[in-house]
Amino acid sequence: MLAVKSSLPVWKKSTTILRYLSTNIPEIYKDKTGLHKIETSHTNPMKLFHEWFQEHIGPNQDDQFYKVCCFATASKNGEVSSRSLILRRLDEDGVVVHTDGRSLKSKNISENPQASLVFLWNKKISDRNFTRQVRMKGSVEKLAEQDNNEIFEKEPLFAKIRSLICHQGSEVSWEELKKTHDQVLLKYHSNNDTLLRPDHTISYKIHPQYMEFYETYGPKIGDRILYTKSGQMWNITRIAA
Repeated sequence: MLAVKSSLPVWKKSTTILRYLSTNIPEIYKDKTGLHKIETSHTNPMKLFHEWFQEHIGPNQDDQFYKVCCFATASKNGEVSSRSLILRRLDEDGVVVHTDGRSLKSKNISENPQASLVFLWNKKISDRNFTRQVRMKGSVEKLAEQDNNEIFEKEPLFAKIRSLICHQGSEVSWEELKKTHDQVLLKYHSNNDTLLRPDHTISYKIHPQYMEFYETYGPKIGDRILYTKSGQMWNITRIAA
C-alpha cells in the first residue's frame, strides 16, 4: 500500500488528530483512562491541606483513621526511620504530633531537626476509588509545656496509661507490663485518679517548607501540585504523576 503524503502543516495535522481522537474514542475506552486535574486557587498549601483534611475527616472529629500519617526522621548519619503517627493538632502554620521523648524519633530529631510526613486518603465514590496523598517536609520545633499538657489532656485513656507504663522502644516483659497496666487502671477507676502527663511525653510541630498534593479518581492518571517555600512566599508548580 502506498503512503499518502499530507500537505498539511505539522500543527494542523496535530490539531486534526486531536480532534479526531476526542470525537472518535470508542465508548468502551473512555471510562478506562483520562487525565485528572486538581482544582484549587489556594496560594498557601496549608489552606489546601486544611480543606482536604476537613473533607475527609468530616463531622466525626474523633475518627483517627484520616489523622494517620507516615512520619520519617533521619539520624545525624543519615539513617532513615519511619513509623505511623496520629496527627494531634492542625495549626495554621504546621502539624503537631505527640510522642515519647525517649524514642528513636526524638533522638533523631535532637540530632537532625527535620522530618517528612505522608498522609494517604482513600474512599469510594460511585464505586470508584478517590485517592489523595499529601507529602510534606520541613523543620521540627519542640513545643512548650503548656502545649504538651493541653494535648495530653485530650488523649484517650489507653494512650495516657501507655505513656505512664511504656518506655517506647525498650525491651519489655509482657507479663510485667500487663501487671503494671492493671494496677494503674484499677487505681484510676477506684480513686477517680487524675493521670498527669509524665515529663518524657513531648509534642513537636513540623513547619513545612515543601508540600506536594496528589489526587486522582478511578482509572485516571493522577495530578500533582508542588508548593516550595522561599522566604515567606510559596512557589507553585504542577509536576507529572
